[in-house]
Amino acid sequence: MLSKHYWATRPNDWESQRDLNPYDAADRNGDWDNDGYTNLEDYLNHLVYIANDPVTGDFDEDYDVDNIDLAILAEHWLEDNCAVVPLGNLDSNCDVDFKDFAIFAYSYSR
Repeated sequence: MLSKHYWATRPNDWESQRDLNPYDAADRNGDWDNDGYTNLEDYLNHLVYIANDPVTGDFDEDYDVDNIDLAILAEHWLEDNCAVVPLGNLDSNCDVDFKDFAIFAYSYSR
């Protein structure tokens, strides 16, 4: 049987950001955020969201940059890990810092 990685059902970073195991195909049927959707459904919804022009800084993917997103940015503040890019990383440089905050602030103020 081919591995989950071969089929690429979910990128590893998406799974890791949600404390899922990239090496465990069975976790696709779980519900990491208890929203009633399986993890695979959450990922597919995420792909649709990305394809439909997401709002920069909208970490909870509700099409609104708000205090919840600010809390998520704060939760990942000063994380520095290129192996698993932190959720608050908006400038793609592997860390969450003032540059990311400036990008976030622009979207927050709109």
